[in-house]
Amino acid sequence: MADAEVPVPPQYKDAQVIDFRNAMLGPRGYRMSRKRKIEEKDEQAEMEANAMQEADTVGVPVQTSKRQKLNIVGIGKGSGRSWKEPSQRASSVKNPILTSSWEKKMQDKAARQHFKEVKQVAIDARKQKLQKVRKQRADAKQRKEENQRKSMVVQAVTNPKTLKKMMASKKDRKKLMKADTLKSVG
Repeated sequence: MADAEVPVPPQYKDAQVIDFRNAMLGPRGYRMSRKRKIEEKDEQAEMEANAMQEADTVGVPVQTSKRQKLNIVGIGKGSGRSWKEPSQRASSVKNPILTSSWEKKMQDKAARQHFKEVKQVAIDARKQKLQKVRKQRADAKQRKEENQRKSMVVQAVTNPKTLKKMMASKKDRKKLMKADTLKSVG
């Protein structure tokens, strides 16, 4: 039995480990900007060395700027987008159809102002007309109510018992109203 093989379960094998540290797997712009910075430092160091050599030969001290300004005309955007072609600024591109002279602008402004004034006059006239109509209607309604009140057939209730009975009934209570009876007599 010792010679008989004992079954061994399959063993777990570690996958090959890849070290991604310092692989610069970030976005492309990040990678390019780091690369560009390194190149700029190298170029700047070379330029300073050249400037020092020239200064030594001539004997005149040369000022080195902190950062060299690059001429980017004809080069793509700084982000590394080569497909983005450089173009002129929008302010420098003027379409003669879309742009106009100062005199023309002032004429247009005056025309707009004149239109606004005429429009305001028309609006005010319409408002006054509507207000006048509204006032006429209100006056007519008031006159009608006064005339109805004048022509109303009324009966004065002088007996307190009758008054008390009328106050008890809801229907009769609506018929009651205070009136100046002496006015009609005089």
